[in-house]
Amino acid sequence: MYHLTYAGGTLSVAFQPEHVAMMPETGRVYHTGPANCGGVGLIKSSLAIELSKFFEFADGGSIPTHFVWQEEKHQLTNTVLTRLTETKRSHSPVVDD
Repeated sequence: MYHLTYAGGTLSVAFQPEHVAMMPETGRVYHTGPANCGGVGLIKSSLAIELSKFFEFADGGSIPTHFVWQEEKHQLTNTVLTRLTETKRSHSPVVDD
């Protein structure tokens, strides 16, 4: 089993291919992270570049739908993208008209 480590190795989570996600606006690659740190972890660029070749896109979309890992095709949950979008909204300033 593979693990992703964060914060210099002090935090880790089991690698789950279905929880890899790519933010279409930035190309950054994320994975679920430790719950006590927001539940989302950014994968460092050098690893993200390597992992990106395993993404599959349905119908030419901009968001990957599948991730092929060790010859097994996993449907992506994209829960990380949902969490990031919710976090972004909650930190956006409210503008009154």
